[in-house]
Amino acid sequence: MSAGDAVWEQFLVINAPAKGDYQLTCVNQEDATVRYGVGRDSYSVVNGVADGLIALVALPGAGLLAAIAGTIVVLVRRSGARKRLAVSG
Repeated sequence: MSAGDAVWEQFLVINAPAKGDYQLTCVNQEDATVRYGVGRDSYSVVNGVADGLIALVALPGAGLLAAIAGTIVVLVRRSGARKRLAVSG
């Protein structure tokens, strides 16, 4: 991920064993200007929001399609039952 003149890479995930305050030290052994940041990259955040929006639209849409399909099945079966009653009666 690039932001201005900085290139950000996620290279380490830190899992704390318990809730609390921790001190983290980063050291660079090369002769380069290095900046460190904490947190997720913006692409992960945007991707998570997009996935949530897709689920927000897809789940009700799937329920609506299932309701329409169920209604069609009921109507077709009722029509067939009425035809059979008309023929036998």
